[in-house]
Order: sequence, then C-alpha cells, then structure tokens
Amino acid sequence: MKTLTQSFPIYIAGFIFLLGLSSCRQIDPDQRYPVNMDSVQVHKISLGTAIQLTSEFKKGKTELTRQLNNSTYLEKAFNMPYSERFNKDAVLALLNQHGASGIRIYMGKDSLGLVRLILVGTDGANHDILPKRSNIQSLKSMSSEGLLMETGQRCPTICSLSQLEGY
Repeated sequence: MKTLTQSFPIYIAGFIFLLGLSSCRQIDPDQRYPVNMDSVQVHKISLGTAIQLTSEFKKGKTELTRQLNNSTYLEKAFNMPYSERFNKDAVLALLNQHGASGIRIYMGKDSLGLVRLILVGTDGANHDILPKRSNIQSLKSMSSEGLLMETGQRCPTICSLSQLEGY
C-alpha cells in the first residue's frame, strides 16, 4: 500500500483537475447583463407607440410609392426593409469595444439596391468607434476595435410574427 507522501501528488492532481472542471460551465442562455436603468428610460417607448411608429412608416412608404409616377421606382432604387435583426453577439461585440457607450445606426444601400442598416459603436463623446484607416478594406486585419456590423436578417424575408410587423 502506498504511503500518504507517495499518494499526495495524485490527490493534488485530482483536486486541480476537479477544480478545473468546476470552472467549465455552460453559458446560461438566460444570462442577464448589467443595465443602467436611468440610461434606458430616455429610450423606452410603449408597445402602442412602437406599433404606431412602424405602422406609420409602412403607410408612408405605401403612400410615397402611390404618389410616384413610376410605382416601381421606390422598390428598385430604395428597397427598404420594415426591420432588420442582428444577433446578440454582434451587438455585444460593438458594446464591448474599449470606451463604447452606445450604438449608432446608419442607413446604407448595397449593390442590389437593398437598404441595409449599419451598426457602429459610439464612445462617451458621441463619436463613432471606427476601424483604423489601414484596416478599412481588409476584413482579415480587423481587430475587435472599430467594428462595423451589417448583414442583418431583413424583413420582409425573415420576419417575426410580431405586432410591430403588422401580424
């Protein structure tokens, strides 16, 4: 039978192994991130207001199309979605940038004429956090600073069965 001094390193190795396993935990999908509710209050609106705003946008787009002599012009020149979805990791990556305090959303237009939303982090002085000029053309050279997000899931095509979408 081994003596305690001979078995001690095995016990220590086992303890370290179990300690390491205990730190390997699944990410909780319901994890909540700290939020300053005072900052949120400025941006909060009611569901009724959100429905009104999205409905008015759709009505305005329909009326503008009707008012144009060429009713296909608006869809061809400015194919605007009703909404666009970005995953949580894309948004958190923007907010995790050094000095980030918010997100600004720009409108853009791709080569197919689709209007796209472009998300960029902003700092406390209300400046965009942009990639360094040397990284502008290269996706491979992008660091985690100066991220720009696009390619969200557009509606229509991928829509929610939501009151905000008119369902």
